[in-house]
Order: sequence, then C-alpha cells, then structure tokens
Amino acid sequence: MLLALLVAYVATLALIAFWPTHVDRDAGPLLAAIERAFPWATYRRIEFSANVALFVPFGMLLTLLMRSWPLALCSGVAASLAIEFVQEVALPGRTASVLDVLANALGTAAGVGIALIARRASRKRRDAASEGDSATGLRQPRVAPEEPPSSVPTVARATHRPL
Repeated sequence: MLLALLVAYVATLALIAFWPTHVDRDAGPLLAAIERAFPWATYRRIEFSANVALFVPFGMLLTLLMRSWPLALCSGVAASLAIEFVQEVALPGRTASVLDVLANALGTAAGVGIALIARRASRKRRDAASEGDSATGLRQPRVAPEEPPSSVPTVARATHRPL
C-alpha cells in the first residue's frame, strides 16, 4: 500500500516539477487577491510554503518504507537537487532555485518527523495491546500466582501464618 502511494506521489511530483512552464502561471489573479486580503502572504512566501508542503509526503513515505530516516532525508534533498538541475538545463520555461531546494528539504524533514512520531505511537499502541486485552487495549491486572515458586521451601509455606 505504501509503495503504491509512493509511486502515485512520485508520478504527481514529476508532472509538477517537469511541466514545461511554471505551474502557477495562470494563478496570478488569485495570488494577487490573496496578497490583497493577507498582505503578509506574498508570492514568495506562498511559493516557499507550497514547496515545503510538496515534499512532506516524500519524507513520510520514504521513512515508512525504508525504515531509515537519514536515508529518507538525503533522498529528499537529492530528489530536489535533481529536479532543480533538470529545470535549469532542460526546461527553458522553468527556473532553478536554491530556495526551492531548501523548502523541499524542510518539507522532507517535516515528513520524516511526522513518520517517526507516527511509528513511535504505533509501536506504543502495539506494545500496550500485546500486554493487555487486544480488543480494548487495556492492560490486564497481574494476578499473583496461586502457589509460591518452587524455590520456596515447603516448610516455610506450611509454617507461615498471616498476622
């Protein structure tokens, strides 16, 4: 399932990254309206945020599939560098940007962090369920054994009386 999601994500990412023109070229009026309504939401900030968001799934999926967060993080940075390189040398309508690489790296790192938190939470739930009732996830109380361990001498058991 995760592999299928990664394949679909990479295909979508490739369409966006290698589209011959800027994918937001027709969004000018919308972006201008957003900037009028929210002056802090400049084109540069929106583009940077979009580049961060674009790579969050990459970090999440790679971390969950590879089980190695450093490798997932490096893969996200490498993919971003490759995309920017292709945009610079093969797509005249596109422009490469170091800020895009930074934003993509931040998005990958955020995705890695989310995946690590999700993995830890899943592991805690699984551990709690294995200690308790799997239907409720509640721990079962530990009951003292009926008989003392065999290492306790029989005489001590017979002569011990509660006060």
